[in-house]
Amino acid sequence: MIYWITVNYYSTELIQRLINSIVEARDAAFLPRINNQIIIINNSPDDQSIYQLQSSHILILDSPQNIGFGRACNIGLNWVYQQNHEALVWLINPDVILPKNSFTNATRFFEENPDISLLGTVVYTPNGELEFAGGEFIQKTGKIAELKSISQELKTKSYVLTDWVSGCSLLINLKKFKDCPQFDEDYF
Repeated sequence: MIYWITVNYYSTELIQRLINSIVEARDAAFLPRINNQIIIINNSPDDQSIYQLQSSHILILDSPQNIGFGRACNIGLNWVYQQNHEALVWLINPDVILPKNSFTNATRFFEENPDISLLGTVVYTPNGELEFAGGEFIQKTGKIAELKSISQELKTKSYVLTDWVSGCSLLINLKKFKDCPQFDEDYF
């Protein structure tokens, strides 16, 4: 089961586009094996337009106000963990558009690599350039450095080990955690 979590802050149109890309990113032959649900954390409670997206596969969880990205993600993660603590969770920003077969490719990746706990996906800008995707943390200086060789390494590998990954498209394999993973709530 894959649960998609996205955070709404006056972004109904973007989330509709994201949902359309999720549907289009699914390989029809692989589809019957994959159950999924989209969870929208509504960080703009006065934005009533988001409710037009609600359906049997789309759940909207309201926050009392704009509580920021980290706390909103935690609402979604906690909800999913209570439903199925062995699920895959795909945290995804509302402005992301998934390429074709990415849904299927991610599911297959975790079938082939069940020991992976977190997977940041490669993200491209609208111009087709690689967005920061991961890198290293230099403990001595506290510097977070982007790993520029990721795109080259991915030509020969299915994944690259990094110290950090981007939270804009992040998959979490919940069965690898004894407790529900959480974001730092100060990360607004």
